[in-house]
Amino acid sequence: MEDKHIFSEGPFPTLVYVVTTIYKDVVNACPVTWCTPCSYNPPLFMVSIKKGKDTAFNILQNHEFVLQTVSFKHFQEVHNLAKTLERDVSELVIDDLRTVDTLFTGIPRLDIAINWYECKTSLGMINNYGKTHFQVTGEVLSSGYNYQQQDPLLYHGQRLYSGSCKILEAEPY
Repeated sequence: MEDKHIFSEGPFPTLVYVVTTIYKDVVNACPVTWCTPCSYNPPLFMVSIKKGKDTAFNILQNHEFVLQTVSFKHFQEVHNLAKTLERDVSELVIDDLRTVDTLFTGIPRLDIAINWYECKTSLGMINNYGKTHFQVTGEVLSSGYNYQQQDPLLYHGQRLYSGSCKILEAEPY
């Protein structure tokens, strides 16, 4: 099969996460859409990070990251975080995004985060299976939720975003 980006051909809505890492006191922020919880005990998240991105290098170096979701109203700021900058320049300066200290990792999270997960990884939890992305599994050390933020951001490919719209509760079956 040729190197075709089949996941970007049609609507394939995914929740947008932002991963924050640190390099020499510079906060790096990168939007990601391939992410999922993968264990209750211990609590684990698996996330795919594009190879060649500062985020991947920082996780390989520091073994820590913060994974967070953001509100739909911040779609342009999150989209702008994907811009490639020099490694010692924070993507947060593009839109003057602010951070908040975390409890265990020393890596700040975005103050616009809806929810966040401080994660620690080890070399055995970083896989290099794909040609384009690393798969990183992080153990959740701490998590939190901001009740003021809502309507999580979804990505549909290219430059298309939406909110999650309405939450419905199903009747028991």
